[in-house]
Amino acid sequence: MEIKGIIFGGLIIVVFAIGIKAFAQSKLSEEKAVKRTTEKMARHLNLTVEQKDKVYAINLQRSRAHDEAYQAGRNKEIIVQSVQKWEKDLKNVLTVEQQKHLQV
Repeated sequence: MEIKGIIFGGLIIVVFAIGIKAFAQSKLSEEKAVKRTTEKMARHLNLTVEQKDKVYAINLQRSRAHDEAYQAGRNKEIIVQSVQKWEKDLKNVLTVEQQKHLQV
C-alpha cells in the first residue's frame, strides 16, 4: 500500500510539472508540447516505441482534459479526474521499474 502511495504521489508531482511546463510553452502547439514532454519521459524511463506511442496518447488526453478544466473556470473536479485517469493509464503501460523512476 505504501509503495502505491509513493508511486501515485510521484506521478502527481510529474503531472503538475508537466502542466507548469506546458503553460510556460504556451507558444507551442498542444501536440508539440505533449510530444516534447513524452520525449523527455521516453528518455528518462527508457520507453519502448510501443510504450512511447501509448504514453503520448495518454499525455495528449491529459492535456486536453486540463484545457477543458481551465475553460470551465479551472474546474478542480475535472482536473482531479484527469490526473487520476492519467495515473491509471500510465500504470497500465509502464513497468514497475519505470513507475519507480517517476517518483522523482
